[in-house]
Amino acid sequence: VLLENLLVKYDCVILLNSHFQFIARGMDVYILSVAPLSLLIRALNSSNAVLVNVPGGTQRILNSNKLKVGDISTVLLTNAHPYFLEGLSGLLQTLCNNGPPVTTDLLTSDPNVLDLLETLNNFAHTPYWDGHTVLFSKTYQDYSTALYAIRAIVLDSEMPLLFSIEHVVTKRKLDKKKIKELRLTGLQCKELAAGSTVVHEGVPIIPDDVSVLATTRSVIILMDTYYPEKTEQILSAVLELVQKEGSFLICASERYRPLLSTKVLKRNTLDIVYCADSYTLKSPNDPGVLTAYADFVGLRRIWNVLVPHALIPPLESCLASETPSLTRFFLSTTLERFAPIRLSTLQDPISSLEIYPQYSGLLTETGPSLAPLACVQSLDAPGLLLLGTGASVPSKYRNVSGYLVVTSSRHTVCIDPGEGTLQLLEWAARGISVSDLVISLSFIGITHSHADHYLGLSSLVHRYLLEVMRLTTEGDTEKLHPLIILAGSTELSFLDHSLKTLEKSYQQLANMYLQILPREATNYLGRLTSLPEFLDGCQSTSYYLTAVRDIQFLCVPSDHIPGSISIFLRDNSLQIGIGISGDTRPSPAFVFGAQMLREANTRFLIIVHEATFADSEQDLAALKGHSTIGQAAEQIRKCGADVGIFTHFSQRYTKNIPELSSDKDQEDKEAPINRPVCLYASDIMWLPIEQHSNHHSVHNLPVSIQPWTDLASVVKQLYVMADCSAIN
Repeated sequence: VLLENLLVKYDCVILLNSHFQFIARGMDVYILSVAPLSLLIRALNSSNAVLVNVPGGTQRILNSNKLKVGDISTVLLTNAHPYFLEGLSGLLQTLCNNGPPVTTDLLTSDPNVLDLLETLNNFAHTPYWDGHTVLFSKTYQDYSTALYAIRAIVLDSEMPLLFSIEHVVTKRKLDKKKIKELRLTGLQCKELAAGSTVVHEGVPIIPDDVSVLATTRSVIILMDTYYPEKTEQILSAVLELVQKEGSFLICASERYRPLLSTKVLKRNTLDIVYCADSYTLKSPNDPGVLTAYADFVGLRRIWNVLVPHALIPPLESCLASETPSLTRFFLSTTLERFAPIRLSTLQDPISSLEIYPQYSGLLTETGPSLAPLACVQSLDAPGLLLLGTGASVPSKYRNVSGYLVVTSSRHTVCIDPGEGTLQLLEWAARGISVSDLVISLSFIGITHSHADHYLGLSSLVHRYLLEVMRLTTEGDTEKLHPLIILAGSTELSFLDHSLKTLEKSYQQLANMYLQILPREATNYLGRLTSLPEFLDGCQSTSYYLTAVRDIQFLCVPSDHIPGSISIFLRDNSLQIGIGISGDTRPSPAFVFGAQMLREANTRFLIIVHEATFADSEQDLAALKGHSTIGQAAEQIRKCGADVGIFTHFSQRYTKNIPELSSDKDQEDKEAPINRPVCLYASDIMWLPIEQHSNHHSVHNLPVSIQPWTDLASVVKQLYVMADCSAIN
């Protein structure tokens, strides 16, 4: 949709990774996302930037494309919905970087946003924002800086209907006509342009003699919310703006397309980008989310499918000491044996590898023979989806925490929805309906009150309420059921303030369908509790209660911060248990929880354990309340897990992950049959879980997991052949 509108224009569009950059004469405009709308605007030859909306993952997009976060001096929120400000708190904390509170100006029209940010600021270890805000209203509509004039166009309503951002530059420009008359040389023109005086035919010439004043006006018009009853007034305001001299970029809701395509004058200095409407983030031609996740997910899909990245941490050290032909041999060997499915719908998946020059060209021979990819193939397949496997802040290579479990009853459970969780879910599940995944949400659990584990909560709940509203409007109430949220007071306060930014109808639905379980109510700790027991009289159908009665939870204290917990899930139908440690030092309580699941006739146990630091950083891990990868491996072994997954890697390990040193003495004492299979987590890793009878050892795994084990064996053999360090 965007390409159709933009590529017909002449040389004003540059494709930047997955982003569009507009050269609007006096401004660079980077389109970071179209669902929701997010822009980075920078005046030419200036580091002073304006950020429009801050959806989850904004930091990641900026960093991935080398757009400096520190240049942002002003943030404009066109809408107060959780989608639009999910990444704002994290962005402000990054700008602060443990220094004095940042002075970034925040422009909004909803006072609830200020309450929300003030709440998060107060909960932070140290304040990161000085609270400098501009609240647009009917009486205050204009905000100006040295470079930008930002206007909220209210008309006859109480809230702004659209926004404009104007940048005007007046400077001297060499007059080609005068230069031609004087017959100045190129070198003389260059000196004049630099402000120097030149002597031509014995006459001194100053820059003012051969230059004229030129004014460049660039305007961006933001109208990402559709107001059907105000269309004529909005159109009149837009026409008034674009009739003046200058270049224009209109960013409009897809629902304005019929109006703008017929009424707005077409000319070379005007571009229109259509985005998803702010209320639903959906449109007839929904362009999806245009973010850096395209490259990111493309890279991770390639390595998860072809040679699962989770199993090959020393690959780069291998490449450093061996020729690329070794990697080609490695790929061809694994491809021949496991015949993996084709990469995705990305138009050119190979280009995703450009950030790793040593990988370029490796897939040329194998690519055409592969079959289509589906990351999350079907809701009919229970499984574990890792949406984020990094720590602290989103990076180009890993998002922060986020785990989704699809149970045997097709109801979903989300643990620790960090910033960007919903966006990554939309990417991971492109082959199926995200609406089905979200409306199936039955439980959201947050292990502790650190922002990288809960900032995605409000967007996820907002999307859930949107789906509830849709089903209610359509009269399809059979799918409706309560959503249990286990969270601490910090997260619940954040959610409460976020819900206040929504319309009253959504707040009413929240009161009806959200079942809040404060984490401080410790009566649930240490005992297996079925999902219906959490509902506490909340209205739900007997069909739903029957469907989820086999889903059980066990929460135990973790050793991180006061009130932090680890969460276990047990699916009685599959006789499978999943334990998610959250952030923690090595904890006996976590091992106790795993043993409780085993005693409850859990035949197959998956443990997802944080491995924030390398073993060489053990003192730092203890100080910060985390585990090293070696400690995580020991915990997984003590838990008696069949499969262990290392996750929550510190962002100091960019393309690599913490190395796991092998304990030969322990391995010799321990029978191979009792060793868990350990996987290194990567974002968008999908681990399907199927029902089988006896899952007591790695030699009797579910069919879906067995290939991972076989592949691990092949990988080890290949590393021996390559004379590289062994992997554990």
